[in-house]
Amino acid sequence: MTSPLFCAFFLFANADVPPPNHAGPWQYSDGRIVEDNITYEDWNAYFAARPGRLWRCGLDTTSIEDGINGFGGSGADCSLSSTNPSPVYDPSVTLYRIPCVVHVLTNGSQGNLSTDCVESGIRILNEDFLALPGTNGAPGTDVQIEFFLAEVDPDGNPTNGITYSNNSTWFNDGGNYWNSLAWDPSRYMNIYSNTAGGNLGYVPGFPQQGIAGDQNDRVVVLWSSWGDCSTQAPYDLGRTLTHEVGHYLGLLHTFQGGCGSACATSGDLVCDTNAESGPNYGCGTPSSCGSLDPVNNYMDYSDDACMNQFTPDQARRMRCTLEFYRTELPEIGPGVPLNLTLDTAPTSTVGSSGLSVSLQIEETEPGALDPNSPVLDFSIDGVPNSVPLSFNVTSDRWTGSTGPLPCTSSLSWSVAASDVMGGERRLGAFDATVVDNVDVLFLDGFETNSGWTVSGTATDGQWTRGAPITNCDRGNPTETPDGSPSAFLTDNSNNGGDCNSDVDGGETVLTSPTLDASNPDAVLSYWRWHNNAVGASPGGDPFTVEISADDGNSWVNLETVAGNSSESSGGWVRKQFQVSDFVSPTETCRIRFISTDIGDGSVVESAVDRVEITVQSCETGEPADFDGDGDVDFEDLITLLSSFGPCGVPCPTDLDGDNAVTFEDLLRLLSVWG
Repeated sequence: MTSPLFCAFFLFANADVPPPNHAGPWQYSDGRIVEDNITYEDWNAYFAARPGRLWRCGLDTTSIEDGINGFGGSGADCSLSSTNPSPVYDPSVTLYRIPCVVHVLTNGSQGNLSTDCVESGIRILNEDFLALPGTNGAPGTDVQIEFFLAEVDPDGNPTNGITYSNNSTWFNDGGNYWNSLAWDPSRYMNIYSNTAGGNLGYVPGFPQQGIAGDQNDRVVVLWSSWGDCSTQAPYDLGRTLTHEVGHYLGLLHTFQGGCGSACATSGDLVCDTNAESGPNYGCGTPSSCGSLDPVNNYMDYSDDACMNQFTPDQARRMRCTLEFYRTELPEIGPGVPLNLTLDTAPTSTVGSSGLSVSLQIEETEPGALDPNSPVLDFSIDGVPNSVPLSFNVTSDRWTGSTGPLPCTSSLSWSVAASDVMGGERRLGAFDATVVDNVDVLFLDGFETNSGWTVSGTATDGQWTRGAPITNCDRGNPTETPDGSPSAFLTDNSNNGGDCNSDVDGGETVLTSPTLDASNPDAVLSYWRWHNNAVGASPGGDPFTVEISADDGNSWVNLETVAGNSSESSGGWVRKQFQVSDFVSPTETCRIRFISTDIGDGSVVESAVDRVEITVQSCETGEPADFDGDGDVDFEDLITLLSSFGPCGVPCPTDLDGDNAVTFEDLLRLLSVWG
């Protein structure tokens, strides 16, 4: 992140030409659009050449079948075969709030949306879903579903809920960008602005079909049809996003199925939307099925200017979808009127003297904070603990500390505060290793050839060192994890233009030179990428990492990433292991990375970067010097006496390790006084 309050990814892919396997239109940096060797001046010209306006929405509804069941019958109230608008789904029951992240994809000169522009899209979404008085959405139904740009990212860091990526392939809706960019789709609504595959917008499927929470679960909107900054008349008032979010929440087109008769089990499955024989364009008053067509409904294809309503039964169907198909997505009830900001950004290591936090809490409503609620929650090697935060009048901050922590232990921590109604705000969890010193024994970012060897039975896709290519859409990385120039990748080429560059016909093995891991505290870490989620036969090809203590004569498994695991859909993952947990520490250590193609039809793309061997250590001091000031004095005595009795973990005043602070600990402190 460029700052703790602004999440921005700048991923550069300068090649402004379609990759060989790109499907759909391609927009160049000068704004021209090409498809099937025909060039169009802009999107208006492109759409004008396509009669029928099927580009209004790119959702494929030709075959609609439920992919989820087993909800005890309740999920049937909003399945893809029927709707039961029960009062339990009435908007009056409660407010649902949905955190959103907007990923703005550009090719450098096209697709750029300002922060104000992005925010206008969310504002219009709320005008429509909340039927806010004085707005275009006022005539509609207040669905009591509110949308807000995420305030905390998946790692617990503050954010404005907007990311930016400069990548021509992603901008033109290619390259499986969601594998690299998506925030946990079960907890965030991921919205992408790009060329939308030649449509005004689309979603890849309904949540009832099983897509909810998948990495590619998303809403996509043509960048020039976004918010109040749109230039795509007559679809320039921000209603494209409203329409697509309706699909995201389980609504069908109002013209689905034509003039059906059983309204709850045919057509759009909603009884209070009049049936219509086909989509409407413009803002007329047609009657195609014996009643006025629902031209004003957000789920028709009408011009933005005349879209202004969801119906009550559509509202209940969307709320049912949240309750049974997107259960982890919404926050319930009004927003918590507190903003939390850490003065210091979290780090990956914390000293053994302990973690100290300084937290700013802003009340957006006076008197909202429960003053007894601010807390630092943490766990050491999985054992939970918490410390109340105290208010410092001078600094206007809430502060607290874990106290001393065991060296090389794993720390997970978060801070939280609640309002007087019990609503909670939380930052974290953040993960760190407790260590004072990190000595680097070996580091290879693959910028030069340092003696790694490639072997194996694969007929294609062998390991190659170089800069990741950016003009193929095969599940391969388009950047290194740390922004450095090079990594090791499987067949890092476009294979003469056809992009068939993955591992085929066996395994490719990348083996290190001989490494010194003789220090008993040596830690091995590396970044890896594995994608087996594309192709005709995904999910069956593993990625394996092994270590040897005898220069490669025998090998021990460090990890195996199954082809159908959550870490086999692309994305850089950092792993860390204590060498002595697997082999004896020696000067003749080697590691190897194995990417395997087992079956026909699958696509296997792997990568490795930044291999390190380090030794992590902590400063040794007097355990009874609790405040770390270099001597054992009255302040340390008060600290010990204040914690007398049984204690949990960690318990720095338990000097003899018997899980209690007793007279023996007092004697130990007095024996080292001074």
